[in-house]
Amino acid sequence: MRETKEPGKADELTPATEPNERPRPGSRAASGALRHPKRVSARRERTVIWTASVIGAVAGVVLLASLLGRFFLTQNGTLAPTPAVQLGITPVLTYPVRHSEPIELRNMDRAVDAYIRQMSLDDELGQMIQVQFTGPGLAPGSAPTIPSYWLPELEKVHVGSIILYWYNIQSIPQVQALTKSLQSQAIAHDIPLLIGTDEEGGQVDYLAGLYGSGPSEWSLGGYGNAAKANPQAAYNWGKLDGQHLKALGINADFAPVVDVRTTPNPSIEDRMYATDPTTVTTLSGSFIDGLHSQGIPDTLKHWPGIGWSSVDAHEALPVSNRSLATLESVDWAPYKALLASGRVDMIMPTHVLLTQVDPNMPSSLSPILLDGILRQQLGYQGVLITDALYMGALTSRYSMAQSAVLAVEAGEDILSSFYDPGQVDQVMAALHQAIDSGKITKARIDLSVKRILELKMKYGIWTPPNYNG
Repeated sequence: MRETKEPGKADELTPATEPNERPRPGSRAASGALRHPKRVSARRERTVIWTASVIGAVAGVVLLASLLGRFFLTQNGTLAPTPAVQLGITPVLTYPVRHSEPIELRNMDRAVDAYIRQMSLDDELGQMIQVQFTGPGLAPGSAPTIPSYWLPELEKVHVGSIILYWYNIQSIPQVQALTKSLQSQAIAHDIPLLIGTDEEGGQVDYLAGLYGSGPSEWSLGGYGNAAKANPQAAYNWGKLDGQHLKALGINADFAPVVDVRTTPNPSIEDRMYATDPTTVTTLSGSFIDGLHSQGIPDTLKHWPGIGWSSVDAHEALPVSNRSLATLESVDWAPYKALLASGRVDMIMPTHVLLTQVDPNMPSSLSPILLDGILRQQLGYQGVLITDALYMGALTSRYSMAQSAVLAVEAGEDILSSFYDPGQVDQVMAALHQAIDSGKITKARIDLSVKRILELKMKYGIWTPPNYNG
């Protein structure tokens, strides 16, 4: 029986506590005011051990909670990159890939490198040249094939690509026969050609005579009303376009236009989707997805943007003093987003002068805009194909051979587009001279050829001999 404690008087008896009973918080046993030293010592040891165990357990829980909290914050919070799906983009593997390559891509790299090592320099340079056919016998109503005056040149210089225009496209059987003859061993040699056309729809629709007219970019964008833009229609048009191209033996599309329309320009304004970069990105991405569904590579144009110009680059060089901030937030925004999504196969730089970025060189010949910004800053490592080198924006300053050399120095891969065999000879000679003088290295040529061949591999146009993937 416990003794009643008088106020202010010390306890004289040991509490009636069971041997294994824990001292209650606030009790005398917890305070250590006990009479027997041995029992007090044993209980103190047990108390210390118990307290240490509790503290250790609590510390462990706190540490675990901290680690778990950081893990979830890293995955879902500010410490981790936002997952691509939350940005509304679908990552797609692009070529070439330089970091942590899957084994099949490493094998592809090795196969392409081995093939390039056994190529002649002329065959490598040929892969970088694109030609077009104009001249007598190509009037509407005729059945154009490869012009006879081109045959000796094409059999001598194994060019890598051809561009077809409306006057090369007269009927479905005629185009099919033309593309088949272009892929013959005599012309395509060991590497099939990239055969492309500017199939956008609307104002630039070279297949309209065969399949009917397609919608313009401006109409798909709701005629300037972003609320009426139709991404599904853009996808459907890209898919249908891809089906038509594939049926004709045309294996590349030099579209879509991703310029952001900010200034009236009758030569191009209906070829732009919208006046804001977000709508341009959405619609061009949908169109590209449609093309890709049919195995047709795309081409973004016209880097670094020409939607601000009222000058036709076919006639003269457009000049702008747009700030770098405006270029990045408007003109380059679709490129950044589409590159991040992995959709881009080719990019076509055009000929403009941006005085706030490179006041000396037209954009298509500018190492700053191509190698510095597009490749190094934006990380694009795919194919660059020039806008036509015969456009007035360049020919007022340079010969086509001079432009070709400057374009390669700046980072271009495919040189477009020579309409006379003599021009091809002049460009080949100029490139040889630049390589012999050290102005352009052989490694630089190898890099362009590798980009071109990997694009052809990606779309099943070409496979290296004995390559099994």
